[in-house]
Amino acid sequence: MKKLWTLLLPLMIMAGSCEKENVKSKDSGNSPTYDKLIKSATVSIGGEDYMEYDFRYDANGRLINMDIQINDSYYDAPIFMNCTYEYTESKVIATVVGDDAYGGLDNDYVAEYLFDADGAPYSCKREGNVDTQMFHLGKRESYIYENGYINKRHVMGVEDYHETAFSAEYEWKEGNLQTITYNPNDNDPLMVFRYTYDNRTDKSNLDLIKLMYYLNYYRGGHYTVDKSVFKGMSSQKLIKTYTIFEGTTEATNAYFDYKLDSNGYVLEVTGTMEGELYMILSLEYK
Repeated sequence: MKKLWTLLLPLMIMAGSCEKENVKSKDSGNSPTYDKLIKSATVSIGGEDYMEYDFRYDANGRLINMDIQINDSYYDAPIFMNCTYEYTESKVIATVVGDDAYGGLDNDYVAEYLFDADGAPYSCKREGNVDTQMFHLGKRESYIYENGYINKRHVMGVEDYHETAFSAEYEWKEGNLQTITYNPNDNDPLMVFRYTYDNRTDKSNLDLIKLMYYLNYYRGGHYTVDKSVFKGMSSQKLIKTYTIFEGTTEATNAYFDYKLDSNGYVLEVTGTMEGELYMILSLEYK
């Protein structure tokens, strides 16, 4: 399973999913609204490996607390994490505290996002430390939007005490992300991610794909799961497939099937890779 997480890591760093229906005009500065909010989620990864989430929201329906338990046979003990969100008019601060998988010691991470007058994030500063001194995270990110959707992303900083830098370009069509071109600033090959979609609208208030792959991010935290806050980073429809190309070589194919309730809300997501089942996400709503 560890190999699977490593293989998918670059995709989940870059990608997300979003709802555009019920989203008010970006120029109004208002956030999307959702009729139902996800209360809890479980990701089954096979065998005894799973993740459990519990979510709490403020009066405006924004995520303010996320409790996470990760059981991964690769590690010696369960990992418990907590992420809280603090909102101001032009800033979101996400703070993660919890266990370090390498020794059960506490670690913490803080991400500070700045938003423009239209409610779109334009920069992020992330800092974090682990008591074992095995890992340090310090990154600065910038975002460029076009027609209400993220168009470019630039990242520079330090991860695991090594300098890191990359950029990405996003292509959209009719409110759905089509491709991400990932440009590493080192000897790694150019990577391209291509998406296709189900014909049904994604009504979820949280980014389902990011929840499925959070295990890759418990140390640095992938904070942008609330689609009502982080607008323009995701697609209107449910993702059906994605394909990763490394250079000109097709490296990975993943497929997603959905079980919906009578009102069109996702109850379950089943992920398969190269024809084999590898993950199931189950949701419970408030």
